[in-house]
Amino acid sequence: MDTKFPLLPQYFKKIGLGLMVLGVAIPAALNSFDLIMFEKGTLKTIVLEVILVCMLIIALAKEKVEDEFVTKIRMQAFAVAFISGVAYVVIWPFINLLLEGEFFLTIDAFNALTFMLFIYLINFYNQKSDAEL
Repeated sequence: MDTKFPLLPQYFKKIGLGLMVLGVAIPAALNSFDLIMFEKGTLKTIVLEVILVCMLIIALAKEKVEDEFVTKIRMQAFAVAFISGVAYVVIWPFINLLLEGEFFLTIDAFNALTFMLFIYLINFYNQKSDAEL
């Protein structure tokens, strides 16, 4: 039984980074030169969604050497990201209660996913760089 998770080819990291840069720069440039007028909320949503998709592309791209050790680091990073995401969803209403005086049980899924992908990427590349030393 093949237990490997299907990953994107390694060059998708560069594509993800390039799209992230373009996805942030182009809407900002169009808006600042008044070529296309976005509402502030619309522009923010576009940029954040591009960042989320690009982070997912980078997270699912293979490494140059994809061996058992990298797979182990990848799975550990996914576990840490998942646990951190659950902690974020559980703890955030209490932090909001302390800071703003209101207890909100609902967390935006976009924020939770972005947080989890950010934690995954930091954790994965941190563990990988520690292993290479």
